[in-house]
Amino acid sequence: MLFRSNLTSSAAAITLALNNTSPAGTLNGTLTVSALLGVATFNDLSVDTGGSNFKLDASSGVLTGATSSTFDVVSSPTLQFSALTAGAVYRAPAANRVYVRTSSAGSFTLTATPAGQASYAFPSLTGWTRTPLTNGSSNTVTYTESGDNAGSTGNSVTYATAGAVTSAASTFDVVADPNAPTGGAVSASATTSASGGLTLTVTAATDAGSGIATRSLQRYREPLSGGTCSAFALDNTDADGSASAVSGSGTVPVSGLSTGCYEWVLTATDNVGNTQTTTTAVVKVDRSAPSTPTLTSLVPSGDAYYSGTGTTVYVKAGVGATTTFAVTVATADSDSGIASLTFPTIAGFTRSVSGSTATYTAATPSVSDGGTGLVSSTNGVGTPSDSQLSFSVVIDGAAPTSTGLSAPASPISYSTTGATTVTWGSFADAGSGLASLTAKREVSTLASNACSGSWSTDTGYPASLSLGATSLASQTDLVSGS
Repeated sequence: MLFRSNLTSSAAAITLALNNTSPAGTLNGTLTVSALLGVATFNDLSVDTGGSNFKLDASSGVLTGATSSTFDVVSSPTLQFSALTAGAVYRAPAANRVYVRTSSAGSFTLTATPAGQASYAFPSLTGWTRTPLTNGSSNTVTYTESGDNAGSTGNSVTYATAGAVTSAASTFDVVADPNAPTGGAVSASATTSASGGLTLTVTAATDAGSGIATRSLQRYREPLSGGTCSAFALDNTDADGSASAVSGSGTVPVSGLSTGCYEWVLTATDNVGNTQTTTTAVVKVDRSAPSTPTLTSLVPSGDAYYSGTGTTVYVKAGVGATTTFAVTVATADSDSGIASLTFPTIAGFTRSVSGSTATYTAATPSVSDGGTGLVSSTNGVGTPSDSQLSFSVVIDGAAPTSTGLSAPASPISYSTTGATTVTWGSFADAGSGLASLTAKREVSTLASNACSGSWSTDTGYPASLSLGATSLASQTDLVSGS
């Protein structure tokens, strides 16, 4: 801006100020400049507000002042964004940038200030419709997404004053954001829990587009029965409580869970509504122990004996693999089910387990082998039964005992009638007990008051006796002989 005086040789200091008829505002820049050959040049002046009919006053001490002709100050418009469709359109803070989720049919309103100018020029955007369709005196336009768009940058907005002065442009960007957040993850420290406690590890998602709006963690629950979880719907029907906000990566302690099946879903949502979800593995919680195993059957074979009651089995000492006994038990857990049964090892035997049955095979056990063993069960979350089934194996290496025969008298007894009575002391067995009592009769030839020749078994003799028998009375069928 030049102010010329009539004093072509003057070097006076010239000062500028806004004339008091100008619109309100502040004149900025270097306001005092020394003239050169009567000419003062001001090259960095600005006014902090727009308007029409501004004037400048020039003064210099005793010199006569001067006032400029009127002029307009036109600044670039200020852009304001409003009515953004929540969850679809988002304005980045402190920036003329709008993000939009592709095919969301979202909209936003753009307002240019100052208001009241002669005309405003808003751009057309590919993939958007605008209202109003044409530029005019309205300083507001609404854009509505009408199809897929790749976004656009550097979109210019200007206005023109009544004096046909066009402002500098302000620009804004529209950025299409079709992508969900990435990198989010959540995992549980275990897939089973007997205490109802565990730890979740959360990795927070990030978003390179519109940015993260929210992160939340929701727990879901389904019944646990017989070790099987009902199918998860992952909706309000099986939501267990409300979702909790997640601020970032870290660990989340969990406690107090009741028996059931659980999943956790981590959801990250960006500012235009794109979401990423990630889910833990199913966690089974069983707060109770399985039932104590009970004996269903104990089946002996070979030289093994079980009375049918109790939990003790007897096995003959020194026998081999043809002697076995099978122990079958029953146990239950209505929640997580039975994962395993533990059968004991028994000295002198090999063991094979199939389901709820353990078969023990004799391996020449000695009387010091055998012993007592415990059977326990473990449920699907690793909790053992509170108590165990106890059974005993006794190796029986001793024969039954008796005081022996007491009649006929020893060493020689005679009968002249063909009849005699045989008596003995009662038999007993401190181990497996008496299984049977048998008697046999042997004969040989009597000659010259002496038994001669070989002895042979009298096969017609009745051999089975009651276990408590101590005599064979009135044996009347004897014939001559020994």
